[in-house]
Amino acid sequence: MTWLWYIWVHGALMEHWAGVVDFDHQDSWPGPILELLRASRKTLSAYKASERDYFKRYFANHTATVIEHCNKFAPARVAIIDEVAALLTRERLLCFHGTRLLPHEVVDIRAAGIALPSPEFFARRIDSAVKGGYLEAAISALLLNENQAGDKNRKHIHFANRRADLRSGLIRLLVSWGGEVGYVGHEYRADTGPALRRIGEPCLVLAAVPVSVFPRTVVHNAATRFVDSFTQSPDDVQAGFESWVNQPIPATWILDLIQFQDPRFELLTEYSKLAPHEIKRFEMRIDKQESR
Repeated sequence: MTWLWYIWVHGALMEHWAGVVDFDHQDSWPGPILELLRASRKTLSAYKASERDYFKRYFANHTATVIEHCNKFAPARVAIIDEVAALLTRERLLCFHGTRLLPHEVVDIRAAGIALPSPEFFARRIDSAVKGGYLEAAISALLLNENQAGDKNRKHIHFANRRADLRSGLIRLLVSWGGEVGYVGHEYRADTGPALRRIGEPCLVLAAVPVSVFPRTVVHNAATRFVDSFTQSPDDVQAGFESWVNQPIPATWILDLIQFQDPRFELLTEYSKLAPHEIKRFEMRIDKQESR
């Protein structure tokens, strides 16, 4: 992909994101947050230097213990994170939701948004897949009999907020239909696994989600990611940044739905760069489980 192609495609994406905070692009961050972080750079850098010194001593000769570890800049950093969190709650955050969809499900999401996982919604998905000729009745019965749609711990919609995090779960996105509530427990089975791998198209749903609807822990984590990213150096390993909501995503929050054949899918996921050994390892895991 040439740089001109990248600029054209990226520009086409960004055109839809006006007024939406894109974590990967600092030029989209709200002015008040940037002003706060710039004013706090010295404190945040001092905190990182203190952390780096502690771990350097710990791994060098174990002279630094956890009990001895007391970063005097930590309280100030916490206060900055709290301020960023408060400012973020006024904004909409760019979120990526990856899933395999059947043609009618693409239409449904564009028209009505993303539904919250539930036994009733999962049953409707299975019923529609059977009526559309995508699933056999016997397979649908197995899926309906054993799934996690009723698990309260999965009653949320999950997002990646960095492109790097989106890529980390890419193999599963490319392999199985049904979402986590459906394919978990089935993706490696000899009866249902192949059926789930045959149907659906990998898709990315891009949404502008108001930060105010996220749980408090998610907002705090988001603010921490913004603060740490601002002072990140090339040698730093940045923590992942993911989020979730406990409510449906209305169609008005949907920015775009990018299907597998769209060149933007490759731009965002770089799926063609998946290492062959990663794919092979996943396939071997499937073969091993299905042979039991």
